[in-house]
Parts: sequence; structure tokens; C-alpha cells
Amino acid sequence: MSILIKLSEIKNTSSKIEQKIIEFILKNTEKIKFLNTYEIAENCSVSQASIVRFAKKMGFIGFPEFKISVIESLGQVAHEKKISIIDEEIKNEDTTKDTAEKLLSKNIISLENSIKITNFIELDKAIKSIGKARKILILGSGLSGIVAKYFQYKLLELGFLGIYDFDQHVQLSHLSALTEKDIIFVISQSGKSLDTYNLLKKIKNKNI
Repeated sequence: MSILIKLSEIKNTSSKIEQKIIEFILKNTEKIKFLNTYEIAENCSVSQASIVRFAKKMGFIGFPEFKISVIESLGQVAHEKKISIIDEEIKNEDTTKDTAEKLLSKNIISLENSIKITNFIELDKAIKSIGKARKILILGSGLSGIVAKYFQYKLLELGFLGIYDFDQHVQLSHLSALTEKDIIFVISQSGKSLDTYNLLKKIKNKNI
């Protein structure tokens, strides 16, 4: 798993202090190997303790281990980097073939990055929970709601009782009928959807 990819993924959903640390690291990856916690803290306008806590939150024993992981990720990026027309942004003058190749390239890179940051132990736990569930209530709004609806269709095709409704009030009404044998599956592209957050807050208050 690339720590640099993971940092990019969590940046927008992290606290303000964590965002400062992440932004500095992503902008100064080549310099990190030469900096200590004091120097990084100074550059980020945070405390040294915040740097250490952040490293531990990312799953490391301390900052030295975190820094080693960043350095290893840099080596991996350098090894995998390729100069190709299909890695460029889509332009107005691109042919249909050029556009198709660029879209294919971006999708492949996106899937490869998804594999790198996926915790497969937790994913296996989720799969087992879905397999044992009496019914699966799916939550999502906006564009995430479209993905949620598609997920419901796929569950039904596989013989699982997936429940989803675009109406947030209807989604909420399903909560009262849930039991310990059911699970709630939340889909959020941004991780910051207010409607979904409010639903999760109500679920937590109900101790479901």
C-alpha cells in the first residue's frame, strides 16, 4: 500500500491540523527524508506532538517508521513512472481514439491505486458480514445514491435482500425495522455528505 496515495485519499476528510501535515508532506516528499519532527512541525505551524500523533494514527509505531514508508513510496513512484501521451490530460484537439486511450489509462491507474490502499482484511470481514446478513440497508445520496442503487440491483441478482431508496426520509424509516441480523452499508464518494452524516448520527443514537 502506498502511503502517498493514502495521504491523498484522506486529505479532504482529515482535521485541519492533519491537512496541514498532509499538504506539506505531499508538496515536499523529496525533502521529508532530511527533516525531523521539529522541522516539519515548524513548517506546518503545528506541535511536534501533532506530527507524532499523526504518524501513529496512520498505523506506524512512530515518525521514523512513517518517514521510511514515505521514502519507499517515492522509490515506487519513480519506478512506475512512465512518460506517455495517454497519461496527459484530455485536450480539445484530441482525436476520439486519443480520448478513449487517455480515459482507459486513467481508469487503469485509478483501479491500481484502489488496490494499493485497500485493507483486504477489513474487506473480507465486510464480505462475510454481507453474506450472513438477513437484509442490507444501503445509504447514499446524490451521485453516491446512483452507485447505491446499482449496488442494490447487484445484491438482488446474487440473492441478497438489498434495500435502498433515493428519499432520505424513506431510508430513515427503514431503520426502525433493523435487527442484529441486518447490516447498514454506507456509500459516500466525498465522505462529507451532510445528509448521509445526519443519517449515520441518528443510527448511532439508536445504537443500531
